Amino acid sequence: MLQAIYLCLFACFGATATCFLQFMYAYWVKGEMRAVYLQRAGAGLVLAVLCYGAAFI
Repeated sequence: MLQAIYLCLFACFGATATCFLQFMYAYWVKGEMRAVYLQRAGAGLVLAVLCYGAAFI
C-alpha cells in the first residue's frame, strides 16, 4: 500500500513540475500569462501534500 502512495506522490510532483514549466515557457517565450497552468500546478501540489500526509497515517 505504501508503494502505491509513493507512486501517486511521484506522479503528482511530476505533473506539478510539468505545469509549472509550461507556465514559464508561455510567459517567457510567448509573452502571455496563462493562469490555468498555475492553477493546475497548485492543484497538483495540494494532491502531493495529501499523498505525503497519507503515507504517514
